Amino acid sequence: MKLRWGVMIALIALISVPVAGGAADPNSGPAHITTTHRFLMAWSHEQWDELRAVSADSVAIKIGDRTFALDPVGRKSDVAIVPPFRGLSTVRAGMAVKGVTVGELHLRAGGQDTQGAAMVALEEKAGEFRVVSVSLDAQR
Repeated sequence: MKLRWGVMIALIALISVPVAGGAADPNSGPAHITTTHRFLMAWSHEQWDELRAVSADSVAIKIGDRTFALDPVGRKSDVAIVPPFRGLSTVRAGMAVKGVTVGELHLRAGGQDTQGAAMVALEEKAGEFRVVSVSLDAQR
């Protein structure tokens, strides 16, 4: 009987302990990474109010030599983001954060899909970051 209770308690303890190295809270990182992550997630789900909170009034989306518009205020976009995206990394000039690279981003514009590395340009005002443009190398 004591063995059964011991096994049951061990199983409950094992289940209730959080897994080390699990998914991190996306809002717990540096402000520029958090802003970029919120922007990409809001854009992919067309959450316009969230987009307005983390972006400029108009965001230029550059795919190769073409430029499209993302208008969070007007709630419209010429480009759709296709999840998932991966590999966020800081771009700095000296100590100033200039943007975030995205290792893999998939965009759909004008019926054509393009996937590759991207650069999300940021502006900082009063300690808050805003997305001002996204540039994607036209690979596919």
